[in-house]
Amino acid sequence: MNNITKIYNQATPSQLAEGMSWYPEAYRICADLAEKFNYPIKSVVYALACLSPNNKWEQNIIDLVSLLKCSNLTAKIFNFENGYLDSFQGLSCRTFTKNVYKTAKILVTANTDILSGRKVRAFANNIFNPASEMVTIDGHALSIYLDKALSMKEANKLMYKGYGEAEQAYREESFQLGIRPYQLQA
Repeated sequence: MNNITKIYNQATPSQLAEGMSWYPEAYRICADLAEKFNYPIKSVVYALACLSPNNKWEQNIIDLVSLLKCSNLTAKIFNFENGYLDSFQGLSCRTFTKNVYKTAKILVTANTDILSGRKVRAFANNIFNPASEMVTIDGHALSIYLDKALSMKEANKLMYKGYGEAEQAYREESFQLGIRPYQLQA
C-alpha cells in the first residue's frame, strides 16, 4: 500500500465526505458568482484557477470577486500590455500580478486557453468537469505522494520533476478505490 492510500484510509468519514464534495462545492461557488456578475461559468472557473497559485482558498475567492466587480478590466489589460505594470494595483488581489492580468483576460475574452501550467489547468478542469480524470498536484498532494513533509519552496522545486509520477499514482490509486482522481486528491 502506498502513502496515498494509507492517508486516504486514515481519513474520518467527515473528511472523506468533505473531499468528495470539495470540487462540486467549488463549482457551485463559481456558478453563483457567474450568475451574479453575468459571466460564463467556464470563464469564472478558469479565472478562479488562474488566481490560485500561492493563494489560500478563501483569499482566492476574495480576489476573484474583486476582479468580477471591476468595471474597467479592458482598460487595465490595455494599460498592462502597454507597460503600466501597476495597472491592477487598486484591486485587492494577493496573487502574482501576471496571474491577475491573465485572469482579467479570461474574464474579458472568455478565452480559457490563456490558462497555462499543468496544476492550474487540472484545477480548473477538476472544478468545471465532474467526469475529469485530471489530478491537481499541489504541494500537499506531492507531500502525500512522496511521504515527506515539504515546504512550499521544496514542493515548487520538486513539482516539475515529480508531477507526472504523482499524477499517475493518484490516478491508479483512485481507480483501485473506485473514485475519481480529483476526489482522492481533495
